[in-house]
Amino acid sequence: VGMAYSGKTSMIKRLIDGPNAKIPQRDERTVGVDIYEWDPSDSKLDTSIVMEDEIGHVCEETNVNFSVWDFAGQHVYHATHELFFSQRALYVLVWDMGATNSDTQKRIFTTHDENDQGAFKLTYDSSDDENEDVITDDEKRRTDRALERDIDEKVQFWVDCIQSSAPGAAILTVASHNDFFENSEHGSYFSPDEAKRRCDLLKS
Repeated sequence: VGMAYSGKTSMIKRLIDGPNAKIPQRDERTVGVDIYEWDPSDSKLDTSIVMEDEIGHVCEETNVNFSVWDFAGQHVYHATHELFFSQRALYVLVWDMGATNSDTQKRIFTTHDENDQGAFKLTYDSSDDENEDVITDDEKRRTDRALERDIDEKVQFWVDCIQSSAPGAAILTVASHNDFFENSEHGSYFSPDEAKRRCDLLKS
């Protein structure tokens, strides 16, 4: 589960088909619910988990087949999704770390040279910019509030929906769009450290 374009179908495709999975295009979004069958033993990824019993002995391998339900993230489907929620399921809640929400992106104030008498100019972050980049405290607070709203709307919303229909159900939150924070084209602000900071904020 998760909001539209958070990467739910892409994760499922990667689990089933491995590194060579065909990632759906933006216009190939899920409609309603798509159901996949996943047999980890046939996966092209290493999905093994070493399990030990209470006295430390490694348990024997057990094959488990999964029925994976891919719920569309568009708002029009949210009310009907709850009809399918059950306590006997693991819910993988996908969050895009606010990567698609421009309000969570800090605006960089870049100083001009001395001839401009220290004036400020609003610009986007660029690691190649020789000018001094400044992120004000107010800007940091603004983006943190925006990120908290993003978590509330994209994560807490689904937690509440699931718990109202299936109290006590297991929910695993997964962060997507990690490549967005490893792409230098988006500026030095978008770094692995920023991705970790956003996940830490989610956990808090």
